[in-house]
Amino acid sequence: MYTEASFRFRGNIALLLSPVLHTKSYSGVRGCVQFWFHMKGAHMGGLRVTVDGKRVWQRFGNQGSKWIPAAVPFIPANRFFQVRFFKRVV
Repeated sequence: MYTEASFRFRGNIALLLSPVLHTKSYSGVRGCVQFWFHMKGAHMGGLRVTVDGKRVWQRFGNQGSKWIPAAVPFIPANRFFQVRFFKRVV
């Protein structure tokens, strides 16, 4: 997902939803979301990752001028779950 915040309005939102994913069993299965992010600028806002509405990762503001890798472990609350990336411009 790529969102450009240079010419956006305060409060604009970008949302990326995964398909509904599932595990074959539920007993303490761990998952991991891996992605790269780039957040440079004074009005960067925040980037949040949730699994079924529970925040598992977030960053706010200027993170510098390079792409940064992230690996976010999580334990889904159910066998079926959805990952969401939520970006808001400030």
